[in-house]
Amino acid sequence: MSTPRKRKPTTATAGATPLTLPFEVDATAQPPLGMPAADFLRDYWQTNRGAREMPARRDIRPADLKKYLDSIVMIDVLGDGDFRYRLVGTTITRYFRVDPTGKRVAEAWAPAGEDAVRRVTTNLAAVVAGRVPMRLWGQIDWTGIPEDFDALYLPLSEDGQTVNMILSGFTFDQSAVLKATGDPTDAT
Repeated sequence: MSTPRKRKPTTATAGATPLTLPFEVDATAQPPLGMPAADFLRDYWQTNRGAREMPARRDIRPADLKKYLDSIVMIDVLGDGDFRYRLVGTTITRYFRVDPTGKRVAEAWAPAGEDAVRRVTTNLAAVVAGRVPMRLWGQIDWTGIPEDFDALYLPLSEDGQTVNMILSGFTFDQSAVLKATGDPTDAT
């Protein structure tokens, strides 16, 4: 039995373009949006992984995430570059105006086109291959309205080696986007 590699996780950062390995790493860069959920999730992930390279799904308790559940996504890694949305928070479903829970990523993103599917799956595959957290931010036009976004992807592993799930936090300029899309739940 081999000993798991011990290394300090690094957060990869990029703008709205897809990442490919190898990617530039800048642990000091700060995204333009404040994302308290990202800081909480990063610290929670670090605490729950202990001495391991990454925590397992069984280490993640939904009750601990309650404050941020509306901005959290859990993604199953199915293998061969395929992924499925296990859980998608309500703020995210309002943003994308669809609930992809239970759908494969390619199916959920198909209406946005092949480029969108490729971008999302490339970023998820980078988390799986790198086995480290990845943070993405920038301005992108997913909904017809250019806006800033900020996303954090955290790998989970049942065996300590193979990423089988990704825990993610996602935020955007909610009031601007929800107001522009006419979302009736926007109070502004």
